[in-house]
Amino acid sequence: FASQRNYGACALEWCYTAAGYFDLYLHGGQKPWDYAAGSLILEEAGGKMCGFDHDDYWAGSPWQRSVIAALDPGLFNQWRDWVRENRKE
Repeated sequence: FASQRNYGACALEWCYTAAGYFDLYLHGGQKPWDYAAGSLILEEAGGKMCGFDHDDYWAGSPWQRSVIAALDPGLFNQWRDWVRENRKE
């Protein structure tokens, strides 16, 4: 990727992904107030999401969730696989 951006509100970043303004959304750890509304919006828009360790986004602790998300299923699959193969523990 070319750069890392943070727009100050995770919910906005989720919505930008759902609207197609962002191709991909990666985040290492979010709290419930960061992902609750935005993940629902992306899901309703037909996007895909998972955690760094789980295909089921809702698995694991609700207090610290990582995310890989995209509106395009092909791009989502490519990045999910790449992140998992190259992730440092």
